[in-house]
Amino acid sequence: GARTGQTTSIVLDHFSGTFAGEPMQANARIDHLNVPILNGSFRGRVPVRIFNSDSSVAEFRSGFLVVPQMEIRNLWLELITPQRFLESAKGSFEPQSVQLTYQDNPVVLDGGEVWVENGEFAFDSLDVRYASSSGMVSGTLDQLGRSVQTRDPNLLIYHVEIDAEKIRVDDFIAGKSAVSNSKFGQGAARFVHQKQIVLPSGRFSGHVDTLIWGNRQIEDMRFTCTTTPHTIQGKSGFNNAGGKIESDIRIHCDHQYRMDARVSATGVDLSEAFLQWDNFGQNLITAEQIDGRMDGHAWINASLNRQGKIIPKTLHAALGFQVSDGELNRLDILEQFSKYIHIRDLQNLRFATLRNYIEIKNGQVLIPAMFIQSNAANLTINGVHGLDQRILYHLKINAGQVLGKQFKKFNPNLDPLPARKDGFMNLY
Repeated sequence: GARTGQTTSIVLDHFSGTFAGEPMQANARIDHLNVPILNGSFRGRVPVRIFNSDSSVAEFRSGFLVVPQMEIRNLWLELITPQRFLESAKGSFEPQSVQLTYQDNPVVLDGGEVWVENGEFAFDSLDVRYASSSGMVSGTLDQLGRSVQTRDPNLLIYHVEIDAEKIRVDDFIAGKSAVSNSKFGQGAARFVHQKQIVLPSGRFSGHVDTLIWGNRQIEDMRFTCTTTPHTIQGKSGFNNAGGKIESDIRIHCDHQYRMDARVSATGVDLSEAFLQWDNFGQNLITAEQIDGRMDGHAWINASLNRQGKIIPKTLHAALGFQVSDGELNRLDILEQFSKYIHIRDLQNLRFATLRNYIEIKNGQVLIPAMFIQSNAANLTINGVHGLDQRILYHLKINAGQVLGKQFKKFNPNLDPLPARKDGFMNLY
């Protein structure tokens, strides 16, 4: 009777039992019953459904956390929040077939080991499957509890390494209804549409066997990416369309995204590249009509919208390239020359090695004069190809060579004509 809530303690030593049907053992001490503070330890299997709340960004469906030992220090029981709980916990656990839903997609966490201390998560060899993507993840997350509690992703500080068999980019781009239907919807919408863009800080690196992005398939990708509240900077190397691609990209985030990139390519199959990259937004030449191998270097500067797509009017790029064993097949625009050149030459046009420099600026592709040596005709060409598909090309054709070829039999080998930039009777 002489004791008060402030001086009373409850101590529970070495008690065991079941919680939600799962075995557990624990020790606990609660001090200051008027302002109860918990200290204790726990081991057992915890069903993840107990972590669901109205403020959760993801909904846990099934699975367990196997806890060999977890300590709780100075947890204020009257106000338990994700941040306070994580800051008071110290120990490790192993996810066991944990299934949850995030943005209407299933996520499975299994195996590996997770440590928590002073609010920081560390994890090693965690098997993660999200929709159709899967990989092993290791790293650290700091300020996770605060980020979850406030629904503010830019508070997170991370260091993550991934070794993935397959990643499908579309899995991580929320559909039109996914964000709005998820519990995270309002917070995500606020993050996407807010005037100032702020990102989490950290480093993300790893290796992906196969990365699928729409029709594009990228193989053996190795990358390193760092982010600050207003920048994304990364380097990557990967195989695509039969060639090797290296890139160095920096994106500045303020009220929009601004990208500056350096890209080099070696041995790219043009037909496969046009197929995977949707003919690069034009329909004059399609994947079925082009062939050859390309090497090149490109510099790209452009603004991106909030969905990561280039805003065409802001695009400024320069490309130096070389095409070997180039072919154009069944190109309708060339068949207009069939009165002057063998039609079979025009249907299967083969080029000698082609080199040039192209600039994209103010919505136009600027093509400097270049000499094209083919089996049908040799010509010099330059011009402007608008991103709106309005074109203006200037051509100089060695008409004497073309007329002379009319009196010869068709050459089924389709060998390019001898080089002759200037000669008898040029047409402009």
